[in-house]
Amino acid sequence: MTPVLYVESSALLQVALSDDARLLQPVGGFPNLITSALTIAEVERVLLRASLDGRFTDDERSSLLAWFREFVAGCLVIDMSARVLQRAGEPFPVEPLRTLDAIHLATAVAFEREAGCNLTMLSAERRVRVNASKLGFAVLPA
Repeated sequence: MTPVLYVESSALLQVALSDDARLLQPVGGFPNLITSALTIAEVERVLLRASLDGRFTDDERSSLLAWFREFVAGCLVIDMSARVLQRAGEPFPVEPLRTLDAIHLATAVAFEREAGCNLTMLSAERRVRVNASKLGFAVLPA
């Protein structure tokens, strides 16, 4: 089976907001990267809010957006289908779970089932990491 890395929004945001790319080191070991369409909205909204709050200049935000869009261009972006949204509304192993986190996990579950692959989750969010592990995914960083 082909190894696939699901890159969840929190990992990309941690890198963008801290300017510490170490979290993305595992990416090079995976031939296939996927993320949710949700990631695009989440990351771009957080970067916009940070810019409006004065954490970034417009030039810094533009630079971060360019980096993010280039990264996402190398990923297969999975749409939020009705089936994914339905699964997101169902229970997960460790509750409570925020809606956006549930959508990421539901996307990973649906993709793994459809593709028949070994999926690894890259996330900086504790709730996502715990649930991903309980769902049988490998989780990075270790």
